[in-house]
Amino acid sequence: AAVDLLALHGAPFWGRVAEPCLNCGACTFLCPTCYCFDIQDETLRGRGRRIRYWDSCMFPLFTRHASGHNPRGAKFQRVRNRFLHKFRYFPDRYGPFSCVGCGRCIRECPVGIDVREVLREMLAFAGRGA
Repeated sequence: AAVDLLALHGAPFWGRVAEPCLNCGACTFLCPTCYCFDIQDETLRGRGRRIRYWDSCMFPLFTRHASGHNPRGAKFQRVRNRFLHKFRYFPDRYGPFSCVGCGRCIRECPVGIDVREVLREMLAFAGRGA
């Protein structure tokens, strides 16, 4: 039977998983499947240009709206979104996971968050019929 990872949205472990996260973005900048960006307009001496910059969904300002509202203002919301995107939202839309198993995020995370451990916890929680 398919595991409903969307049931994990309200799981109690997200706060614990996110607690050590620094929101540094190392995991996303090193990930070969991450593609978040921001667009900035710059002007200098009356001339302008629009520039696309790499960005990270782990940064607190990434989802902040012009109104000031931020749907992912809390760290646990950003961490949860990263994992659910890779293992539920992306596969729902395109088929495969958005993780190639390269281990760059694990190797370079300054606080030791391990995507494999988080995925195991997600699957265990979903397997309990959450």
